[in-house]
Amino acid sequence: MAPILALCSPLKRCGKTTTEELTAALAKRPLAAANISVATLYRTVEQFAPTLIVDEADTFLLYNLALRGVINSGHTRATAFVIRTAGHEPRLFSTWGARMIALIGRLPATLEDRAIVLPLAPARTRRNGGAPPARRPPAPARVAASPSRPSGLWDRRGAVVMTNPQTPPGRLND
Repeated sequence: MAPILALCSPLKRCGKTTTEELTAALAKRPLAAANISVATLYRTVEQFAPTLIVDEADTFLLYNLALRGVINSGHTRATAFVIRTAGHEPRLFSTWGARMIALIGRLPATLEDRAIVLPLAPARTRRNGGAPPARRPPAPARVAASPSRPSGLWDRRGAVVMTNPQTPPGRLND
């Protein structure tokens, strides 16, 4: 099986594009598209076997039943084919491969049933003019003595407990 990784958010600016960029950096043969036609989809998958990263799916996928059918066909290796005519002869095109779909809202039920849904939410409202809220140092009781802890860490427990790394300037989660 090859489930779809679905990035679903209730509104824009929830981190979908950032997650897609990270996925593309880690994936084998990533191919990002903000729109794709049915024929282009199955021909591209057949030729390049990419990790398909579809963005802005809410603008074109929800009402395109043929495209949804092709994406659904790639769920299991045994059924990951579409039959099309090429040069007046029927031909099988593979639709097998990794797929990621990002959209505002929810996937149609037939796609969601075959997906691992990763719900995204907007960043918390920031205080202090856009700076993240100040972090409290953890309670000293959380750094307990233990024979299994390296003594060097235990010797520096005061510095570890009081650590408060600086957040880069600007907005996060963009």
